[in-house]
Amino acid sequence: MLLSCDTYKKVVYFREDDTASSTDTLQSVVFTTTYQANDLLSITVSAPDPETVKPFNLSTNDFLTKNAKGETSGSQIGYLVDNSGNIDFPVLGRIRIAGLNREQAVSLIKNKLSEYVSQPTVNIQILNFNVTVLGDVQRPGTFRIDDERVSLLEALGYAEDLNITGVRRDVLIIREENGKKIEIRIDLTKKSFLNSPYYYLKQNDIVYVQPNKMKANSGIYGTSASTWISLVSLILTSLFFISK
Repeated sequence: MLLSCDTYKKVVYFREDDTASSTDTLQSVVFTTTYQANDLLSITVSAPDPETVKPFNLSTNDFLTKNAKGETSGSQIGYLVDNSGNIDFPVLGRIRIAGLNREQAVSLIKNKLSEYVSQPTVNIQILNFNVTVLGDVQRPGTFRIDDERVSLLEALGYAEDLNITGVRRDVLIIREENGKKIEIRIDLTKKSFLNSPYYYLKQNDIVYVQPNKMKANSGIYGTSASTWISLVSLILTSLFFISK
């Protein structure tokens, strides 16, 4: 009974915290994606007069590449944010975009375009918003997020959830901020996680789910504890009959 209770607490998501009641209202987590180095951005400019925006839009021909066989194809069109946080935009030149959210970046580019274009409209999308889920999950891998917002729960859903042996109390998020890697530990068994500032993932976050000790030991020694017990029981039974 004690083992069953302990296992339940380790496996079930979002159990109520000791101080929480069943009628607690969860606050919405505010999240805004900000651009960072190595983001690949699609930036399109439109206006009532299409001819005026042609110099400010990339064409597929600008990004033709050749593979090892000499075949030509168009690569992904976008602006790569360099390590200094800048993009090189046609006509406008270098624009610092790192640290800005979509609204701020759109406003900045529109202001710069107003000198050349009447009533410009700017649309920005991250082309390489990816998150990676590794460890003790059903389907580990790297997943592309089209809408540029994904929660930790959704990312685990893409990986088809944790295995029963995955440790839910200590899920690791590895994130790069200001050129440094940081580690964030999340306890999925606590309902308070739903209000956490780390409820939403950022682009290029890595999520790692560690296996519990039994599975880890099974992997190291190549067999499970139950197999060893069965083997020992067989040996003892054989010795008993031999001694008879």
